[in-house]
Amino acid sequence: MFQRKSYSKKKRRWQHKLLFALACLAVETGGARADIVNDAVAKGDYGGTTYSSPVSTVSVPVAAPVPQLVITKTANPTSGVKAGDVVTYTYTARNAGNVTIHNISMVDTHNASGPAPQPKNETLTIAGPQGAAASTDDGTANNGIWGTLAPGATITFTATYTVRQSDVDLLQ
Repeated sequence: MFQRKSYSKKKRRWQHKLLFALACLAVETGGARADIVNDAVAKGDYGGTTYSSPVSTVSVPVAAPVPQLVITKTANPTSGVKAGDVVTYTYTARNAGNVTIHNISMVDTHNASGPAPQPKNETLTIAGPQGAAASTDDGTANNGIWGTLAPGATITFTATYTVRQSDVDLLQ
């Protein structure tokens, strides 16, 4: 049976927004997990009076946070380099997790005689399902750090290394 109740749509919307914001915060921060709780009430008029059903509630658990970066590194050229040749490395990092990751950078080491390449020239190559606004640079171009990478988004860094004669002599 319907029960006559006063019901504030504004209050209910505010509660839903708050619960959704808390659920998002829990996923983003790795904090206590929460459920997205949604309440519904049927309303109708009869004889000039508004009647409301009892509240029906559904809870949907929020996924646990899973931060995960996947990297792919390529080189060009891939073989036969000699002293003076420049090898360009491309580093592609994808946020394969379900939370936003911050301050992404690359660390590169190698066995050549010169200094290791310093990955820079960072660019967003795939915005991911949340769009480009969800993945932003840190505000300093080409410093080797990407500020915010949303789930599903991909960034690319590049670096170069000039082959030395000592590399050719020692690494054959």
